[in-house]
Amino acid sequence: MSDTHGRHLIAGKAIDLLTSLGCEFIIHCGDVGENVIQLLPIGKSAFVFGNNDYDKSYMRRLANELNITCLETGGVIELHDKRIGVTHGDDPSTLNALLADSSINYVLTGHTHVAHDLRVGKVRHINPGALCRASRKSVAVLNLSSDVLTHQELKD
Repeated sequence: MSDTHGRHLIAGKAIDLLTSLGCEFIIHCGDVGENVIQLLPIGKSAFVFGNNDYDKSYMRRLANELNITCLETGGVIELHDKRIGVTHGDDPSTLNALLADSSINYVLTGHTHVAHDLRVGKVRHINPGALCRASRKSVAVLNLSSDVLTHQELKD
């Protein structure tokens, strides 16, 4: 999921949907908003800062208290033997470094508020879409075993 911009009601709906679909881990691709961190599943989620996440020290502290992984402005996590790079997408140098890393299977970004799924060399670059300021509000579900991606639309 991405670009909730603190809109906790739609973020809560998205997390409920993802959980109901059997998602084991939730990744937020930035522009989270401080009040959305508290909704993320404890010990089963991660996020990166976006260009509209301002109180980073508070967000870091809250994430630490809730056992939620903060990847700062970009980082890599491993799930089911897959390496997943995550960044918001607003910093080209961070994004390009992740896309150029041959050890990474997937790069997840937000920022554009437009869902996409494309290949950049050997890396699959996925944007789940946005839950704020988007004509189509969406999240994405990626099955790491089958490599199947689906975008799920939400209504306000």
